[in-house]
Amino acid sequence: WKYVNQVMPVPVGSPKYGWKHGFLPPLGGKGQPFDTTKGMLVVVTRDAFIWLSKMMNEAYDPIMNAKRENGFPAFIRAPYSNICHDHIEREEQQVVCESAANLVQIRTQKYKQWL
Repeated sequence: WKYVNQVMPVPVGSPKYGWKHGFLPPLGGKGQPFDTTKGMLVVVTRDAFIWLSKMMNEAYDPIMNAKRENGFPAFIRAPYSNICHDHIEREEQQVVCESAANLVQIRTQKYKQWL
């Protein structure tokens, strides 16, 4: 990631193309749709099994973190929901922006949209 960021700097906090872990606009926030005629989108992924284990340890979301107490098999099968991270007011209000049948489904939906 460090090499990619050196060659093609990405402003991590920029809302230009949406939240870095979310859907690309217009599905994911107020940013602008990515114009593939003017640039290239680089998607760096993590192995699904390593990612699921990481999400079990820290999902960065109070809704999903609360589901960890039932153990790993139940956690990865549990309905997925995530509060908004695109604006601090909505995050503080716990507004749900994403939902899916489970973690694997939301990951697949996002990767399909990014690719």
